[in-house]
Amino acid sequence: MGSPTHPLREQSYVAWASTYKWEHGYGQDHLYAGPVFTHQLSHIWIDFRDVQDAFMRNKGIDYFENSRRATYVEQQDAIHNPLGFKDYGPHCWGITASEPPGPGTIKVNGIERQFFDYTGRGVPYGPDDGTLAPWALVASLPFAPEIVLPALNHCIHQARLTEFNSYGFKASFNPSHPGKVRQSLWLVGFVMALRTQTGAYHPDDRKLSYRLVVAAHAKLPVHRRRIAARGVWWRVVVRPNCKTRIASKKNGPIAKK
Repeated sequence: MGSPTHPLREQSYVAWASTYKWEHGYGQDHLYAGPVFTHQLSHIWIDFRDVQDAFMRNKGIDYFENSRRATYVEQQDAIHNPLGFKDYGPHCWGITASEPPGPGTIKVNGIERQFFDYTGRGVPYGPDDGTLAPWALVASLPFAPEIVLPALNHCIHQARLTEFNSYGFKASFNPSHPGKVRQSLWLVGFVMALRTQTGAYHPDDRKLSYRLVVAAHAKLPVHRRRIAARGVWWRVVVRPNCKTRIASKKNGPIAKK
């Protein structure tokens, strides 16, 4: 609608707002939107404090306050934990569109659990399979630092989610799933780190974030981490088009081919 040359008609926004769902849950009245990222990401570009459309004026709040309330709903759902997932609580929450452990149905502690593939996880109506996204917790910081900061402290020092990764949190994890949670982006990064070690390089790999790729090798043995990190830095940042093998005891000094 903001286009100076081809704006949508004002009625288009009215039609969009007519789909809104005003909900009451866990003591909060707010505009429901499912996955919590929908309450977060638009605030990167626009300061929505004191910004109201007709819908929000009628409710007496703005979109920033609405996101604050949605953040509290996230935490309260984890506290009530209606589905009984492991580790949910006041300092362990963050349910949004995120990666697996699924898809699949398995029995966990005598309870049949359905685990999903990538989907728009949300509260309080689901879907929810016990998968938590720490980045959704971090992205809630501007709206409710009083509950987010203690949760981050818990994730780092009690849950130790950064113990094996100095570059930050994994995209998602699932304490209720008995196996290893698949991380598709991390898997791609891990494969690239192995490619870098072996010299099998593809130009498309440069599209991956450098920090993501280096983080991906965190589960390698220590000596392999050093090799992978040095190779990724050289291949992705310093000389992305250079076909150079990684120095190691096996390969010897770095040499151009």
